[in-house]
Amino acid sequence: MQLAACGSGTSPGRPPGGGPPQISYSPPITLPPAESYRNLAAPGASAGRRWLDNSYATLPQNGNPFQNDSLRAWATEIRTRINTARGAAGLRMLQHSPLLERTAQAHARDMALRDYFSHTTPEGLSIWDRLELVGAPAYGAGGETNARGQESASGVVSGWLSSASHRSILLNPELTHIGVGVYFDRAGGSEPIHVTALLLEYR
Repeated sequence: MQLAACGSGTSPGRPPGGGPPQISYSPPITLPPAESYRNLAAPGASAGRRWLDNSYATLPQNGNPFQNDSLRAWATEIRTRINTARGAAGLRMLQHSPLLERTAQAHARDMALRDYFSHTTPEGLSIWDRLELVGAPAYGAGGETNARGQESASGVVSGWLSSASHRSILLNPELTHIGVGVYFDRAGGSEPIHVTALLLEYR
């Protein structure tokens, strides 16, 4: 299991062997089809254009960016649990943002398919670069939290809340909106689950 608040480094990589282990996930997960990374961008395209073409634009276009409804259920529970923690701290609830959800899902998927674990892509695109690329509205405070390898949505949130750096992002009183991405990598070895939560203060 791995956690990262904005600014963390890369992962040590996948264990040998590949393929998801037999794990009882909560909520239950319907295994999605296997997927591999494909470079669809034009030759000489910028790093931003490649991320848009390969990781963002290739998500499902039906308003649901997740691989299937079981992964969407994970994202919904994570978002609900974050808001429950904020309510217990006397903070306002975060509103669901489809744009942030899709942007978070693109990053979770990109990390999984290209085998890295960081808030910055291998080409150097930060959370702020990705927000600019997708045309995010004006915002103030913001942050991103990542997780990899958990077996439950509750474990993702409890892990974040037990870390001071993650907790400070989730419980930032200035934030107003949230999007959660959850990607299941069939070739992810013992850590197939990848989660990204993107939180912003919309102005």
